[in-house]
Amino acid sequence: MNCWMWKFLCLLTLCSYLYADEVNCECFNPKDHSSLSAERGPGYYLSGDLLLFVADEGGIGMATTGVPTSRATPSITSGKVLYPKVKIKPGFKVDAGWVSCHDGWDVFGQYMWFQSNQRRHTVESNEMVALFNPEPQTSYMTFVDSVEGRWFITSNTVDVGVGRKYWNSPYLSMRPHLGLKGAWQLQKLKVQYLHTNSTIESNIKMWQNFWGVGPQFGLQGTFYWTNVYSAYGNFSLSALWSRFHNEYKNQTRAANSNDEFTWNGLTDSEFYNVSPVMSIALGLRYDTWSTNRDYHFLVQGGWELQEWWSQNNFNTIYNNGVQGDLSFQGFTLKVRCDF
Repeated sequence: MNCWMWKFLCLLTLCSYLYADEVNCECFNPKDHSSLSAERGPGYYLSGDLLLFVADEGGIGMATTGVPTSRATPSITSGKVLYPKVKIKPGFKVDAGWVSCHDGWDVFGQYMWFQSNQRRHTVESNEMVALFNPEPQTSYMTFVDSVEGRWFITSNTVDVGVGRKYWNSPYLSMRPHLGLKGAWQLQKLKVQYLHTNSTIESNIKMWQNFWGVGPQFGLQGTFYWTNVYSAYGNFSLSALWSRFHNEYKNQTRAANSNDEFTWNGLTDSEFYNVSPVMSIALGLRYDTWSTNRDYHFLVQGGWELQEWWSQNNFNTIYNNGVQGDLSFQGFTLKVRCDF
């Protein structure tokens, strides 16, 4: 037999030995580890999340620079749109659920609360244009020397539904779930302008009350690389039948005076729409069982994004709402106990 054939057979024998040794080795199996919940039977769980989120919304720019008072201006500097300053704010989630003996299906409920209050005050030596027109009777474009704005939002969300965890492989688990999402929010946007030459002060106040409810579908995935450490990824999509109620007030008076405000605009609107909501989360997880297998503990941390499409519908004078998407995103820390 040729020499190269002997070498080939020797290499094949060595690979077969290594493969058999790998198959027979006693390595960890997360699937066996997590199947302890099936041995315990039905059970309950409670969890809490600390949220460190930033809230942002399109369409709430208050003023812009880089616009000359006339076309005769020979040159201008590059301008920017001024928004309320983004800040990190705390929030929380609480979850409760029951894992049934009916094929491992679970029933869950979750409540989330988050609130943000953002402010910006800017005085410019160059010209600024008010993006919420304070004098609709006289001009579409109003130049201002200073702007101060506050944006406030309180968001409450409730999710209820059913889900089931199953294993695609010894190291990968999936949990599809479906149910209902309900939400109610309050937004306020207040903008104060001081007009060019500081002769007129304008106050614009806008409110938006929102509620919505609709179906939700999602998928949670977990990839284990040891029997206690894993990476997770979550996705959910909702379509909420929603009601928007918006109010708009616009007043002016002489600057630095105690005169009564003059009304320049007062509108009120109410309409219904479908609001899509998407949620994405990625992070790392540690979970383990107690010695007697009666309790399961989990700690995880990661990044989460919630995107609310076309959530900004503040009234203005010249159009029925300034469309913009609302987003919450940031760090989440979860602690969970099964018992």
